[in-house]
Amino acid sequence: FQPLKDGTAGNVKKAVQAVIKALKAQGVEQQLLASADPALSRPAAERGSFDMLVIQQIEEHFTKLKASFQEQLDNGAAAKAERAGKVDKTIEEVAVADARLEARKTELTAAQHSLTDAKVTLVGAQTAAQELLPQLEETARELEAARADLATCKVALEAFEELAERTSEPAPEAAAPEDEEAAVVAAQ
Repeated sequence: FQPLKDGTAGNVKKAVQAVIKALKAQGVEQQLLASADPALSRPAAERGSFDMLVIQQIEEHFTKLKASFQEQLDNGAAAKAERAGKVDKTIEEVAVADARLEARKTELTAAQHSLTDAKVTLVGAQTAAQELLPQLEETARELEAARADLATCKVALEAFEELAERTSEPAPEAAAPEDEEAAVVAAQ
């Protein structure tokens, strides 16, 4: 815009079209757009007061637009810094999460090794139990036989104890009278 205003633009027609296109994009009123082409196309020395008024309005519009862009940039810088802070925080959170993930992976590997060891131990214990099962069954049969023998022995012991508890000898059968005399003689 400045080279057109100063009258120093090389390709005036192309520069005017670019300015008008930019003004249209910004929603400038149609009357100013219609007046912009002839005002900007004339050499600076040939411009009248109306042309200068049109150029002044275009310049004011571009000045406002420039201020608006600068405000966006300034606000954008603050927002950019805020987003950069969020990105940095997120990067830190990701690093912490990665560290936790690695720790959990290590724990998982250790747990898998422990599980494998436990399975090997279980298989060994099951094999040993299977090998001991016939011995246990034989021992159970021997135990039952020993219990039967014990019961038999208890019956015999009870009979023996009953005999042992007797204090008197069984009464002798009545002796013959001849024997009585012999017993009396012997007693004297």
